[in-house]
Amino acid sequence: MSANLNFADVRLNYDPSQPQQRFRNAGLEAAFLAPAAQLPHAIPWPAGAAPTPITLTPLPVDTDDLSRFEGYDAVVVTWTSAEAAALASLFTPANPTSTWFLYRHNVAQYIPLVTGNVAPFNDNTPEMARYYHTLALYFPCQIGKAKVLLVKSGLHLDYDGRQLQ
Repeated sequence: MSANLNFADVRLNYDPSQPQQRFRNAGLEAAFLAPAAQLPHAIPWPAGAAPTPITLTPLPVDTDDLSRFEGYDAVVVTWTSAEAAALASLFTPANPTSTWFLYRHNVAQYIPLVTGNVAPFNDNTPEMARYYHTLALYFPCQIGKAKVLLVKSGLHLDYDGRQLQ
């Protein structure tokens, strides 16, 4: 493995559902594995309790607020790409995080606050385009009778700078 591999970058940004080229270039062995070898497999849900996606009509635009989710039973938030990929694998298998909705409502308020030099929020490289100036990715599902909003935060206290701590 290359000395160019940044562990903090791997921990926060490595996506096992779509391994980024920079991790392959650095020799990260997991980046050469198939996503199915890295992500959890479907679990045997009780009858009628398997997660199902909730169709949003109209489709949200990235600047929408989250008021349409008022009354949901739970919000599950994660901060790393691998955790989000695992959530998608288990709860929205037909909708990987690459299809989740972008949340950029009032993002201009955050732009001057996110000053971390490795913050994904400020990374405009092609591999990180979905996270550039994105507050979150999200996808709604229903588990049994519970309406659940799955969220992958676009911000992280360890990487965004002191202004957000």
